[in-house]
Amino acid sequence: MAEVEERERLARLAGAVLGREDLQAYHGWIKYLAFRAEQVPPRPEAAARLTEWVDRILQNPRALSELRGVHEWAYESRADGSGQPFRISIPEGYDPAHPLPLSIYLHGMGGNHLEFSQVPQQLTAWTPSSDFIELAVLGRGRGVGYVGLGEADVLDALAYVDEHFRIQPQRVHLVGVSMGGTGVMLLAARHPDRFASAWVLCGSALDIPIRNLLRLPVYAMHGDEDRAAPELMVRGGLARLLQLGGAAVWDLASGYGHTIWKNQSGAERARKWTFAQRSQPSRQVREIDFTALDGNSARAYWVEVAEWGPRPRPARFKARVVDNGVELELQNVQRLRLDLAQSPVDISRPVSLVVGASAKRSKLRLTPAQAKGPVLIAMDSDSGAAHVEGAEPRAPFRLHTPGGPNQLYAGEPLLIVHGTQGDADSARVLKAAAEQAARSANAGWDTASPSRTPDGVPLRQNLYGALRIKPDSEVTAQDVARHHLVLIGTAEQNAVVQRIASRLPVKLSREHITLSDGSSTLAAGRAVRLVHYNPEAPERLIYWVAAQELSAYGESSPALDELTSGPGAADLLVTGGTEASLVLTRSFDSRWRWLPSDRSPLLALAENTWAAAAEHRAGLLRAATRAELALISAAPTAPGTRAFSPGVTRLADVTPYFDSLSIAQLSGRQLQQAHERLSKLAVPGQRQVVYFWPPSVLQQLEPEREYRVVLSAEGVYQLPALTQLAVPKIELTELTVAEVLDLAAAAKQHPPAR
Repeated sequence: MAEVEERERLARLAGAVLGREDLQAYHGWIKYLAFRAEQVPPRPEAAARLTEWVDRILQNPRALSELRGVHEWAYESRADGSGQPFRISIPEGYDPAHPLPLSIYLHGMGGNHLEFSQVPQQLTAWTPSSDFIELAVLGRGRGVGYVGLGEADVLDALAYVDEHFRIQPQRVHLVGVSMGGTGVMLLAARHPDRFASAWVLCGSALDIPIRNLLRLPVYAMHGDEDRAAPELMVRGGLARLLQLGGAAVWDLASGYGHTIWKNQSGAERARKWTFAQRSQPSRQVREIDFTALDGNSARAYWVEVAEWGPRPRPARFKARVVDNGVELELQNVQRLRLDLAQSPVDISRPVSLVVGASAKRSKLRLTPAQAKGPVLIAMDSDSGAAHVEGAEPRAPFRLHTPGGPNQLYAGEPLLIVHGTQGDADSARVLKAAAEQAARSANAGWDTASPSRTPDGVPLRQNLYGALRIKPDSEVTAQDVARHHLVLIGTAEQNAVVQRIASRLPVKLSREHITLSDGSSTLAAGRAVRLVHYNPEAPERLIYWVAAQELSAYGESSPALDELTSGPGAADLLVTGGTEASLVLTRSFDSRWRWLPSDRSPLLALAENTWAAAAEHRAGLLRAATRAELALISAAPTAPGTRAFSPGVTRLADVTPYFDSLSIAQLSGRQLQQAHERLSKLAVPGQRQVVYFWPPSVLQQLEPEREYRVVLSAEGVYQLPALTQLAVPKIELTELTVAEVLDLAAAAKQHPPAR
């Protein structure tokens, strides 16, 4: 009884602030303090802290603007209404009349916004405490990796600090260690116009469009004997960036392993270099080369992808200001939006636009009146000609972009709805699935995080609070209008699904999974995961997870995680449910029409394993890169299960959306040593997970000869980490696995003339 009364008291206490709109700036902080105070068992020190801050805020509503020194604080997340914490350091002499630069720190695996995972003392040494506002973010959890809601957390915390403190927009710097260093590269590549520099300590530069960093200076510190994050993961990317004309510093040191932050002289060099950088104002940026991976990172400076092109691939635009005009080259872009008022062109005079290259150029001319507002360039799908649209076309739904279910985890309001319409067993299983989804910061719903902290929260799950959950019977019209919805259960199990089932492009019956284009596959033992706009609220998205067998709502295969939560995850994923095998994937175009599925060969392999599919793909990679060998990484296929469905699954279905390729050059002697070490890692009686292919080349290695080895992003990590091999030469290509498959499919459909 005392515990219940205490909870009620705390709720009333928090409500004194949360009930006032004029104290909106404090809602996140009070919600966070209330969450900490209400944990079980009760925490008296947290309750005292909540009481103290409620009193301070009510007595002085300007308390936030008067903060100085180092504080824990929190903003209110739009995604779930929770208070999400960060650490902020505000110099004692801060004067709002004189904006300050901002540094944003991203912690490593196992850290948080207060405990930086081994490096608390070094952080202060890195940053000039009297000249900067410093922000350390959580990223939703200790190991989320700054994707999904992890990325949204960084951007939302930045927006909150920008709203309540005066910062210099051209001096916002990213700093990160290990997982945080990789997060720095991800955010810098996805949002290059928001940051002035990227300081990366033992991170990774893989699986990002490297050209996106051409205008963003990068300083990378690494240890040459780092086994946790081999230096190869950064070296090739920075070399390519420098080759393209970007600004980068590669600082490799010996003797630190994965603790490069202990290199104080290197940190001092990096601090001076990175914090002296300034980003260019948009009006000064005359040339942009940007690749958008999904709809949550589709803008750079004064150019934005307004509508994706016809293919489920990245969209790229190149814009160059020439005289008083703009030259544009577009790849997989249907519509492009230009904010010429924020560009270097003079919009008081006529502006010329040249769209396309060589003979297919379209030459357009804008009057000052046209150039003043947003300019929308549209491409004709048949002729390839460009024209200016007079007004933004209004689609009856939210336009489709790549991104799969992770599009729902970008910071907009999100609600997870579990079905209650079946029997007691189904209601229990669906609720458990919803609770698991609520703990995840992205669409992966990680159920098997091996690393647990003393408080019992897995590293890859939300640390403070869970996403909103409701049973279908309690979902209101306001919920539907306001939220993206994760819908768990079939139409028979979930009332919300039942209302919209006739308007969805996938039907699930006892016998079949049928698509609106007429294709179908068997339903027995299989699960459906569909991303689509919500027919009842077309500006919102749904992620529908359903299966006829209750056991299919359990854990998913790790091999399928990338297909679920990566930047280009498919819009439809059909898995084997109880078998945890892949059946098929499908995607939509920008107007939610099914894209053809026959551009990739069927997997009709004698051996139904992930390794067999990987070897099939490796043959194409070797041919495209002229490499003698490929390093294969394939998740083991559990005994008694199938990796895919012969005659249904296609090679593209098991191919990552954006997986950059690298070429390592190794001597025959090095390859033999690496092969022997990888062989020793194999589990007796099981197939190797990581190995060189094909074996015929390994059997005839010449010790002094150099061989080209093609590596995926994962392979760039695995080669030095698993073999302890020093790789002297590596080249990051601008070719991805998916592009290789596209080229191979096109060549097969249109073979060269003899």
